[in-house]
Amino acid sequence: MKKLYLLFFASFLTAGFTSTMLQAQPVVGTHEIFPANNPWNIDISDTVKYPTNKLSNSYITNINQYRQFLHPDFGSDSTYGIPYEVVGAAQPLVTMTYNLYGSESDPGPFPIPPSALVEGGRSPSNNGDRHVLIVDTARNKLYEFWQAVKDASDNNWSSSNGATFDLTRNLYRPDGWTSGDAAGLPIFPGLVRYDEVQAGAINHALRFTVQKSSKAWIFPARHEAGSSTDTTTYPPMGLRLRLKAGFDLSPYTGQSLVILTALKKYGMIVADNGSAWFISGCTDLRWDDNALSPIKNVPGSAFEVVDMGYRIETNSDTISLPGDSLPSSTGGTGNSIVPHLASNQLTNGVLTTQVTDSKGLAKTGDNKTGIGWLYAGPPPDTTYNFNDTVLVNPAGFAAGDTTWQVQVQVANLRNNAHGALYLADQSGNDTTYYFDYTADSVVVSTDFLNFGSIGKNAFMFDSILMFNPLHVSVRIDSLYLAQGKQFSIIGGVPPQFTFQATATRPINMKFSPGGVVGTFTDTIMIRFNLFTRPLAIITGTSSSTAVYEPSAPPDELSLSQNAPNPFSQNTLLSFTAPESASASVNVYDVLGRQVAALANNVSTGAHTTIFNATGLPGGVYFARLQAGGAMRQIMMNVVR
Repeated sequence: MKKLYLLFFASFLTAGFTSTMLQAQPVVGTHEIFPANNPWNIDISDTVKYPTNKLSNSYITNINQYRQFLHPDFGSDSTYGIPYEVVGAAQPLVTMTYNLYGSESDPGPFPIPPSALVEGGRSPSNNGDRHVLIVDTARNKLYEFWQAVKDASDNNWSSSNGATFDLTRNLYRPDGWTSGDAAGLPIFPGLVRYDEVQAGAINHALRFTVQKSSKAWIFPARHEAGSSTDTTTYPPMGLRLRLKAGFDLSPYTGQSLVILTALKKYGMIVADNGSAWFISGCTDLRWDDNALSPIKNVPGSAFEVVDMGYRIETNSDTISLPGDSLPSSTGGTGNSIVPHLASNQLTNGVLTTQVTDSKGLAKTGDNKTGIGWLYAGPPPDTTYNFNDTVLVNPAGFAAGDTTWQVQVQVANLRNNAHGALYLADQSGNDTTYYFDYTADSVVVSTDFLNFGSIGKNAFMFDSILMFNPLHVSVRIDSLYLAQGKQFSIIGGVPPQFTFQATATRPINMKFSPGGVVGTFTDTIMIRFNLFTRPLAIITGTSSSTAVYEPSAPPDELSLSQNAPNPFSQNTLLSFTAPESASASVNVYDVLGRQVAALANNVSTGAHTTIFNATGLPGGVYFARLQAGGAMRQIMMNVVR
């Protein structure tokens, strides 16, 4: 048995993940602390994938009214922090008697040493939480107890609650159950541990407390511990916060820097009521209190609440879509219609499907409904998400209805997904119906390509860039031209290929009139996810002369590739404006949203401008030069 001074180190996952998903994972010896896609271990620094919660300011203001600065709730004092034990197969099993939350506790026996360390000390006068944490490396289990006391006459124990966690799987407490922590969360994976700090990196979220919470929780929490029903002001259990990306870490070094870096990358989770902004750490005599002290200068205003995509739950409004029993496939009612949204509707669209009330829950009407998504992508996207969708017709089933046409307003859907509709009657009976959703995962640099005018016996090349904005690879069944006469796709695009997540790929085109004079039009078609749609329109004109006559001559309207590219902060763009019209240069993201205006009403001639990408997430952006009815566009890559 080892106490306290256990060495933590980082390992890398390899099987089943792409290189962009590889990241260090917390371990005990060779034993991982939950899978890499467990909520505790997810990197939430990507502000596009995990944006700021719309209630962030409200929650932060509420926490700040009790205390305004971060505080490490651990140090060199032997009674400070939360201790833990590591045991193996040789540790004898003992009985645990529950005296408060037995109905929400897991049965024993448990491998608890007679001398197990207790938070705050073993003295009977200790009226604190008295947590006992046991890491069982033989069984890959974590056992946690609240208000634990060893029996005086034998080696058995009693406590107010006990919870068992399988360290190899993403299993959670039943919805509405507490644990050794008020939120129903495990404590151990959220502790700041000395050896991982000394190793230079914390690869998980941290546990912290707030002074007052609402009577609500949000996944992965399973239980509330609040006194207020105001869920828009008082934080629910499970709320995740992140140190803002712009917070300056240059004044910090050593232990403080490691901890604050983790708070930017993994954030911290509300796990209990207590002193506001107190982050939890392990009891360890080796902590340097002076090295930890700078953390106390970090203001609460430096944090933001992260939108993880889960809906708030209360005791009177739980969700029967638990994170511990995600379905492996869709099925049942609700699959008669397969909804589809185009790429330009990913941020704002309405889909429709139909479900059948096969369990007869709509006998009385006035039913409770909820909507969620089970993403089809790789971890960590394989999870329910309740903030991406809003029911357009929330009244749902009327009394006596057997079918219901479901209309759902969607926003920021990232992957192909399975929908999950939750329905409950007034008596509390509930069920979940699943249906499929297909997100269009191809965006192009332009949906209209004009080759201009060339001689009837000449030919010309141009290209369109296609981009996959989703967090999952997509199998493209075919990419082809509707007519394929004067235009052709060149460059060896295979009939079928895998379009990697966030990847770009050119579609190289050739315009060859073949001796025919006229104006020609064709359409690039794409087929994937069992549907076919137009990708871009192509047009070009041939004449009896051999002179190339583009609609806007390159020497008058041109936009050079930016340099440097890729880049992280500043890049230079050069462009030439025509005489006939004033020009503008704007920057757009892959979803077509303007993110910067670089030039407007520019006069004729050659110009340069600088694009500053500070504050924008990494990814692909398009710079677009427009003058009159003509346009030139380039693709730029911001790296983070």
